[in-house]
Amino acid sequence: WLWPGEAGCASALAGCATESDPGWTSDAHAMAWDRAVQECTQRTQSTSGPGYEECMASLGWTRPQH
Repeated sequence: WLWPGEAGCASALAGCATESDPGWTSDAHAMAWDRAVQECTQRTQSTSGPGYEECMASLGWTRPQH
C-alpha cells in the first residue's frame, strides 16, 4: 500500500522532489517526499549528511553524489 500522496510520485517515476530540494529523485516505490523528509529528520536529527541520505535512500529517494 502507499502513504497518502505517494501515488503521484509512483506514477511519475522520478522527480517528485520540490523545487527547493534540487537533485533528489525517487524510485517507483518512494515514500511521499514530505513524509520521507519528516521521517529521516526525526531519525537522524539532521537534514543532511551520510546518515540522512542513507535514510532517504531507504525510503526511495536518492541524489547524485558529488
